[in-house]
Amino acid sequence: MAEIDWKHFGHWRKNNGYLVILGIAAFVLVLVPYFWRFSGSFAEKQDVWGQFGDYIGGLMNPVLSVILLIAVLKELRHSSLTIIDNRKNIKRQNTFDVSQMFQSQGMMESRLAASKLLKALPL
Repeated sequence: MAEIDWKHFGHWRKNNGYLVILGIAAFVLVLVPYFWRFSGSFAEKQDVWGQFGDYIGGLMNPVLSVILLIAVLKELRHSSLTIIDNRKNIKRQNTFDVSQMFQSQGMMESRLAASKLLKALPL
């Protein structure tokens, strides 16, 4: 089972907290006119609760869909930027590894040359 990266969630919450606030504000703005118009006690009939659910769902579904679309698009953008950054880091690391390989190869060649020189010297 995959573990949850809570650091990533903190980043999401910090950058998208206004979307949550926007959703809550939309919900309140939908409820206020309903209760203002139809104030009173709670309904005891099932059909009234069904109508209330239709009202809330009809107004909140498009609003929440737009909010979620914005959140998904922002997350895709963040992911693509992370992938680009990772590719740059991999290229940089590969360049460093190749230069390090050539340095170690040069050291080996100089050691080999030094050992040949020592063998050539008369003792």
